[in-house]
Amino acid sequence: MAREYTADALGSLAENVVGELQELLVKRVRIGTMFAMGEMLAEAPVADPTTWRRPRPHIGGRFRASILPWEGEMPETVPPADAAGYPVPDASDVLAVMENLEPGGKAGLVSNVEYAERLADGWSRQANAGWVDRIVVRTEDAMREVTL
Repeated sequence: MAREYTADALGSLAENVVGELQELLVKRVRIGTMFAMGEMLAEAPVADPTTWRRPRPHIGGRFRASILPWEGEMPETVPPADAAGYPVPDASDVLAVMENLEPGGKAGLVSNVEYAERLADGWSRQANAGWVDRIVVRTEDAMREVTL
């Protein structure tokens, strides 16, 4: 036997479905951004003196520190170095940025150092070309598995 729905009941059902979809999208973006951040920090080809031709004193980590989570608008600056090196972001930084993410909002990761694109293209002997593309694919796969 077919159910009958009033316009109000259908409207309420539609609102619930839309709300659940928005919640799922926000959850996927948050989890995807955190996943990508972890992958980027793990695979970023920097500060590994074992791969250098001539190891030298070096405060490493500028590229890792430049991988910044953002929500709304992309940041335009790299954190300055201090005596201990560059402050490398972690999961709490991503969570703090993602906390305000709303359905339809923009979020992601950005590196604003001048050589970031060259690193992604294999400029460094510390990582082959395509390492960023592989992270994007793994992140997309991880996001597809997120459910409510």
